[in-house]
Amino acid sequence: LPISSPPSLQPALWHQEAFAMQHSSSAPQLQKISQSATHAFALTSLSNFSARSSKGFASSSKGFTSRSASAASLKGSYDHMPSAVRLEFHRHATPAAGSMGRINLKQVTKHFKFQGYIEGDAYRSMTLAQLLHVHHYAVGHSHAWGVEAAKINLYNINEWIIKPATRDANSALVEHLTSKPLLASWFVSHWWGELVDKFLQSVRKHVAVRGLSAKTGYWVCAYANRQHALTAPLDVTSDARASSCFKVLQAVHFQVLFVLNSSPTPSCTAMPLSRIWCAFECAMCLDRATPSFDVAAICDKEVELVTSGLTTAEIRANKYYPGRGIEAKLQREENFPLDVIKAGMSFSLTKTQASVDADRARILNCIAGRDLDLEPLPEHDNYHQTTRRLRSFFTLLLWQRALAKSVPEEKGPCAAHLAMLRDLAKAVQGDWWRKSLSMNLAGCNLQNPELVELVMHSLPTKLQSLKLDLQYTCFTNANLEMVVTSLPKSLQNLTIDLSGCEAINDEGVMDFVKKLPGHIQKFRLGLLRSGVSQGMIEYSKEDSEALRELAHMFPHERSAALNAKLEATPGTAESKAKACTSPVAETKRIALERLLDLHPDKVTEDVREQVKAELASLDASCD
Repeated sequence: LPISSPPSLQPALWHQEAFAMQHSSSAPQLQKISQSATHAFALTSLSNFSARSSKGFASSSKGFTSRSASAASLKGSYDHMPSAVRLEFHRHATPAAGSMGRINLKQVTKHFKFQGYIEGDAYRSMTLAQLLHVHHYAVGHSHAWGVEAAKINLYNINEWIIKPATRDANSALVEHLTSKPLLASWFVSHWWGELVDKFLQSVRKHVAVRGLSAKTGYWVCAYANRQHALTAPLDVTSDARASSCFKVLQAVHFQVLFVLNSSPTPSCTAMPLSRIWCAFECAMCLDRATPSFDVAAICDKEVELVTSGLTTAEIRANKYYPGRGIEAKLQREENFPLDVIKAGMSFSLTKTQASVDADRARILNCIAGRDLDLEPLPEHDNYHQTTRRLRSFFTLLLWQRALAKSVPEEKGPCAAHLAMLRDLAKAVQGDWWRKSLSMNLAGCNLQNPELVELVMHSLPTKLQSLKLDLQYTCFTNANLEMVVTSLPKSLQNLTIDLSGCEAINDEGVMDFVKKLPGHIQKFRLGLLRSGVSQGMIEYSKEDSEALRELAHMFPHERSAALNAKLEATPGTAESKAKACTSPVAETKRIALERLLDLHPDKVTEDVREQVKAELASLDASCD
């Protein structure tokens, strides 16, 4: 600071000057006195620092006997400094520009006022409207940051908004937006380097596709964590289950939105897969049989979303017209980029990076089961295990999307497509440590025996429990025979849903049950709207032993047992009449009955009469 030496360097001068300020009405004189006091404080600090630098812990000419005593004296003097002088000192000591400068601090603290502390990490989630509010402020002030509005990322928001706004209260940014706790519904795993505009586009698409309310809470670590309270490394303990990250995942029931990016450059595709924090968060979901993991891919203009299971609208469509919801899901995910799927196969834990090196070291040591403060090993068996498991996990999320893509008819593209599917199947099968698996392939056309073979080869070899969703996959009796001969030898519990597969008949089901290996203790088959008889559908609802007994009966005994089962099933003659119709007719009946269930205001009287006539025609054809 360009300052001149005042007449006195004694700390008592501050109180003398303050007294003079209170009895002076001259503005220039007041400014001069304030500057003099500030100069005195600055020079006193400089003098003490020089004395300590030259003489170590020896006493200085002003009577400070040690470094600690000097620091305590200065702090005490600063605490007793009059507010007017302290304000003037801040004006001279704090830079005007920069993220922590006076100008930005004043703007940010004025806009993001502290609302109150919210206890519990899982309760510090944000709605889409709050996320948009922060982005709106960032766009309006990005010119002062020297950043283009279209290129704002979370690193910029953390530097220019989060840290300045939360410094004084040592709070999280969400506590500057509201004081009301909101339990998170979705955990967002993403990369801070992605464009915030694209990130918000992903969240907006997720809300629309899932049919979520405006009050749905998304847990974003940058906004939910108290950044000034975090010590490097961040939230890493010897037991991953003790971390706040895992506790939040538990609170949201492992519902995760994983935001990836697509790029023409392979090295820039799916950047979150190269970040160790994203890998650590995904690794916490590995032991879940059916995590609700939605994957958003940021493309040039659009965001493509692959959901875990059906959305609310698709479930309703499936009830109204069986199979329609599954078809709608596959059509919605049709344009999901294949380069993102391929990127999951090349994941490697040892190649992941972190913004803070200490974070990466502690996460690697946590995975290796070593002391967190040690230097991480370049290679470890646990690294390879985690790499293989996460490759399988990422590929499994998009396995249905890859199989749903139609196989090209031309020889060259067909061979390339099948080679890619083999690589994907190998990646899924690579999780040798997985004990339970739920694989959803509903709607995929699996008439091709090669595809069925790939599906069975993708099953991990040490599975004990398996659930296969094969609804509307055009499965045949021959496909069932391939399944029964390829099941893992360690398998104990099996569930296969073959609903909507019209090529499956009673004979095929009985052959499948006969050939099931003895190590499978329990199994269950879903046969609604397939080609089997109604009696077989009723038998499939029984336990596995009943089906085994039925499979070993003689044909005439089996036929009598199926008829007896049908007669013993509670229901009216009308329900039994439905049983004699074909699966197509039954589907049509369900759709017509749904129309009659609608409110009278939704359907005109002439349409109702037409629907009743159609139902009567179905009954007549059955008779």
